[in-house]
Amino acid sequence: MDKSMLKIGIIFLAACSLALPAFPATDPFAGTWKFNQEKSDLKGQTETIASLGDNKYRFTYGTAISFDLTADGTDQTSLPGATMAITIQDPNSWQIVDKSNGRTNATEVWTLSPDAKSLSAVAKGTRPDGSEFENHFALKKVSGNGGFAGTWQMADVQLSSISLLQIDSSGTGGLTVSYPSDKVTIAMSFDGKDCPVEGPTVLKGSTASAKRLGPDAIKVTDKLNAKVLDITDWKLSADGKVLTMTEHDAGVKKASVSVYDRQ
Repeated sequence: MDKSMLKIGIIFLAACSLALPAFPATDPFAGTWKFNQEKSDLKGQTETIASLGDNKYRFTYGTAISFDLTADGTDQTSLPGATMAITIQDPNSWQIVDKSNGRTNATEVWTLSPDAKSLSAVAKGTRPDGSEFENHFALKKVSGNGGFAGTWQMADVQLSSISLLQIDSSGTGGLTVSYPSDKVTIAMSFDGKDCPVEGPTVLKGSTASAKRLGPDAIKVTDKLNAKVLDITDWKLSADGKVLTMTEHDAGVKKASVSVYDRQ
């Protein structure tokens, strides 16, 4: 849920680049980067939960993500290779278990306020490297009546920790991008083709392509089974110490901004 409740732990940022005139041997993006929560802006995005009756719900995020689930505690397919199991603990509380490739990414508890106008969520889990996390989210209802059904807007995000981002120059003149804690790796071949995203929690069919706009700028398009999920602009600061990623999810008005500091 660091981008939304629907995307926690199962959709990972990916990138690859298009060939351009040669840059220095050590790419300006190369290095170890740490997420800066204070400078980032992960609020404002909206998503919709629609009640279909008989404890069945449709979850929609933008124009790229939509799926139906029955809240009966069983694992059900949400996205290719991913499942969610919803258990109704009481009218104002849900427990959700997110999995990808059979692995549990997070266990979440969603709690409605007494007036059903706000929603708090706590997500706990263990990353592939064994490190644990506990993330907290607050959402406000912007349309809809009582219960979980309605359109929700992210109002606050508190992440206990984020995997470091590692970018290395490769021997072939490209880049290797990895998130060590999540064991996610993308090899950038600079040939303009969709690059596979590899890792134990990566959704089946996840790829990315990108244009390199200059030594300090890359535009990335993330896809799932050839369907565009988001377009992200990577931009280095003038001194090369700050990397800003502005992600535009398909069909979502508000972009999310993630800021990383060079280590």
